[in-house]
Amino acid sequence: MARFTGHESCPKCGSRDNLARYDDGSAWCFGCHYYEPPNGQRFIPKYEDSPNAEGRTSLSRIYNAMVRDCSTEISARAVDYCGRFGIGVPELLKAGGRWYARTESLVFFYYDKEGTICCIQGRSFSTNRQTSKYHNWGTTHDVIDINGSKGHTIVITEDKLSAIKVARVADAFPALGTTFQVHKLVELKKRGYQHVVVWLDHDKWRESREIMDKAKWIGLSASSVLTEEDPKCYDEVCIK
Repeated sequence: MARFTGHESCPKCGSRDNLARYDDGSAWCFGCHYYEPPNGQRFIPKYEDSPNAEGRTSLSRIYNAMVRDCSTEISARAVDYCGRFGIGVPELLKAGGRWYARTESLVFFYYDKEGTICCIQGRSFSTNRQTSKYHNWGTTHDVIDINGSKGHTIVITEDKLSAIKVARVADAFPALGTTFQVHKLVELKKRGYQHVVVWLDHDKWRESREIMDKAKWIGLSASSVLTEEDPKCYDEVCIK
């Protein structure tokens, strides 16, 4: 495995030190995902679509480096933000939350059904206004992230913090967006779930309907919840 040697300026996005250089000549920008393979050719892989073998190898190296660099010492800004929703540090850590100082992000590692890391999503708390709120390393396509183990009903939320909050009273699965692929619903059915509740933002009723239709198509019952605020904004009594 190539070893990290230092940070450099990125030739694509111009970031001063987001480009990580490795001793085999390869490089990866943690900001814009610019990549240089070991042979020195330059390209930007489209990991959100379907990573090729070289892309998966590169991502594996990034994942391993991030696992090493992440800390359980979560920034006060992230702690204050999560505290608004009644989610404290112990609950964040139990759910796998870690602090990644290089991008000033609260990150969660996500796994596929084989238990292999396939995605890392970070929620940035940087004071740089040009920084995106959310950023992914890898693809959310194969993420299987079931929070809780309470029954035959599972709630699909938009984000991880909402899933953490809902999981106090019911199983929850963060979509990490507003789409939810059929193969994930099939996996839920295989695991014994019978009913899916879709709880996205109140303005995402079309997306909620699409997920419900997919669930019903494979033989699951489905319903939706529409509220003015995200699930994470409510307490356990309201969630029930």
